[in-house]
Amino acid sequence: MEEINQELNFEVLEGPLVDKFLTANQAFRYNNIIRVWPPGCVISEEFQHHAEKIRKFTVKEDDVWIITYPKSGEWNGNNSCSGN
Repeated sequence: MEEINQELNFEVLEGPLVDKFLTANQAFRYNNIIRVWPPGCVISEEFQHHAEKIRKFTVKEDDVWIITYPKSGEWNGNNSCSGN
């Protein structure tokens, strides 16, 4: 598999839509929402602390992936990169 060497850039998003999101989602535990370049996706600021670890994660042939819809449980965002 090809190694990704492109640097990630992070942009803190601000404005009325972000304020509306944070007001409507009081359970959101982070102060900021960021845009990650590339690819331009929007995610919580916590991603910055784990970005390199995720990018360097080695997928093994016998790995099992559990993929669910958003809001299917609290564990979804908290343990997705446990490294086990």
